[in-house]
Amino acid sequence: MLLAGIALVLCVGSPAAALEELKHEKKAISACEINLCRMLVTKETKGPDLKCDLTKTWGQKTIKEAESSSLTWGFGDARCTVKIDVKRAEILNAINAGKTKFHLPDQKIDCIVEESADGKDAKHVVVVVSPKIEFKEGKAEKIWVNLKSADGPGGVTGTLKLAAFLADKLGLFHGAMLKGVNGFIYKSCPKVLAKADAEAKEKKPKAPKKKPISEKPASEKTPPASEQPVAAAAPAEKPQEKIASEPPVAEKPAAVPAEPPQSPAATPAPSEAPK
Repeated sequence: MLLAGIALVLCVGSPAAALEELKHEKKAISACEINLCRMLVTKETKGPDLKCDLTKTWGQKTIKEAESSSLTWGFGDARCTVKIDVKRAEILNAINAGKTKFHLPDQKIDCIVEESADGKDAKHVVVVVSPKIEFKEGKAEKIWVNLKSADGPGGVTGTLKLAAFLADKLGLFHGAMLKGVNGFIYKSCPKVLAKADAEAKEKKPKAPKKKPISEKPASEKTPPASEQPVAAAAPAEKPQEKIASEPPVAEKPAAVPAEPPQSPAATPAPSEAPK
């Protein structure tokens, strides 16, 4: 990671065989890289500042690969931890302005260094650096480690001070550091960001697809009428026989004998009134 790499460059690869790589190291460095790359590629002014807690472990073999005729590593493995806190505006201004100097605030680097090559006698070393990078048209042209202090065993701190002197005064690592910074910004970052976005897209839950109307199994499908078996006709019901029955004849009431009409003669005459 760009800023972490600059801050840790003095350790030539500090804090590892006896010092095993910690589980969270790669994940934290990767997350910090993605955040920084997103700033550098999108150049978005709105958003959080760059804040990272990083730890990096190096094996002795890896550190010795950086040796030169002027500088050798006579110690074992090393592990360093650094906290980075840089304003977004400062990072973007460095790569957007015509010619600027980016000054990283003092960075305290806590390290554990195996004083002997056999992995014994691990010692605590504290280094403070304040790297500076000069940019022109967005590309790094000059770089300084700018070692402020180094506390710890004399052998280790002496090597670190020599490395800083060779880098800043004689430019021993100048070309390699500039190549690393510019390569990170313009080659690595676009790839890092594209990969991160692709992975995030894959992890994003997809909207559930509408289920098509499920067809009935072949065994349950209704065959066409022409293929349907003809059902046996049910026996016709016999019509119920109608029982001819006459409605009961209502009984006539018994005849009442009529009174014979009285003849006028038989009708008694009204009596005369007395005179």
